[in-house]
Amino acid sequence: MRRILDKLVPRLDKGSSCCGDRTRAGRRWITPGVALTAVGIVVLILWLSSCAGGRPLPLVTDADQAFAAERWPQLPVGSLEGGRQLYLSKCTSCHRPVDPAKISPAAWPAKIAEMNKEKLLDETSLRLIEAYVISVSSRPPVDAPTGKR
Repeated sequence: MRRILDKLVPRLDKGSSCCGDRTRAGRRWITPGVALTAVGIVVLILWLSSCAGGRPLPLVTDADQAFAAERWPQLPVGSLEGGRQLYLSKCTSCHRPVDPAKISPAAWPAKIAEMNKEKLLDETSLRLIEAYVISVSSRPPVDAPTGKR
């Protein structure tokens, strides 16, 4: 560890000083404790930023509601937003949220079943989450030049 710190944390040469007269030549101007604390803070910041995810989860649109009403007529109106909220609260307790569009609509049921191996969610919650992610992932792709669907 000492060799690593010697490479990372320079010593002041004789006659040079970073802090005026307070520093003697040959002493570290950054102590090993300060260096390790700084590295720990950087690692913590990187870890927290990796948990933040990139884009926020897509909001439910009228087109999503119409799609869901056609595919799952038994679902109450407005239940897709409940599925989105469940997805945010339950699924992200274990991992970062996945943009529903990144997985095909046909693959979502198996993915949800795989994530619920320990039966942490009841059947109603699973169906609401499934309706949300399938509805959002079924959206037509955005036309890049115009930005329209």
